[in-house]
Amino acid sequence: MEWLTLPVPLPQARHRLTTYLRTDGPLRCACAAALAHGGLNRVLVGGESVEPVHALTLPPYQRGDTTVIALRSSIVAVGAADSLPILDANLELRPGDGPTTRLGLLGSFRLPGTVDYAELERVAQQTTTDLLRRIAAALHGSEGTRLLTL
Repeated sequence: MEWLTLPVPLPQARHRLTTYLRTDGPLRCACAAALAHGGLNRVLVGGESVEPVHALTLPPYQRGDTTVIALRSSIVAVGAADSLPILDANLELRPGDGPTTRLGLLGSFRLPGTVDYAELERVAQQTTTDLLRRIAAALHGSEGTRLLTL
C-alpha cells in the first residue's frame, strides 16, 4: 500500500476526489500515463501497447473515518472484443495528522499472457506510485505532497 499525505483537510480532499472522479477523462488519462510511465507495456507479451485504457469507479463508501472508492483500470486487448482488467484497486482517503489527509492506493495487477513476475512486481510498484502521485497532483498539485510507504 502506498500513501501520500496531502496538506488539505479530509472533507476538502473527499470533495475534490469525488469531483475528479466524476469528471470525464482525467482518471482514464492518469491511468494510461501511469501504466506507460511505469513500463507495463514492456511486461506484456511482445511489448503490446497499453492503449486504450479504461478506468471505472464505484460510488464512494465509508469504512469508519475512511472513504473508499473501488477502481478498475482495463485495456482493450489486441483482437479481443472486450477489455481486460489489469488493475483492481481501492483508493482510500483517511484523516492525517492535523489538517492533512492521507491518500492511499491498494490493489493488484492482472496481466494477460506470459509475464515475468519479478519484472511485474517492480513495474507494478512504479505504476502504483506514479498513479497515486498523479491523482494527488490533481487534488492539490504536486507541491507539498510527500510519499509515505507503509
